[in-house]
Amino acid sequence: MRRINRAADKESVIEALTGGDKPIFSMNWSLFMFAAILGFKNGCREKLKKSDQGKAIRPEQFKADPCFEGVLNLMTLLEYEDEKRLVTNEENDEQKVTIFEEYVNGGLGILESK
Repeated sequence: MRRINRAADKESVIEALTGGDKPIFSMNWSLFMFAAILGFKNGCREKLKKSDQGKAIRPEQFKADPCFEGVLNLMTLLEYEDEKRLVTNEENDEQKVTIFEEYVNGGLGILESK
């Protein structure tokens, strides 16, 4: 599975929620999980206009959360309504990550507007 990209235009909200002396999220991956679920819940899936490849997160970091695979699969299943998309292969994994990234981006947009 490839790295999870982040939108360059959401850097300020990411920094606001993960930086400083008392960050709300101590790890970027935990913010991304929250943002993905927030975006999904609100039907806010937003393509990344420009991503910062140097700040992409390794998928191994997300695997610290036992819900990560389930969230990816659930979002994919509800987007495509086709259980064949859940089979692990390069094409399906790419689609799962893209869906996740776009919901993260949508969720970060919601957080940015608050």
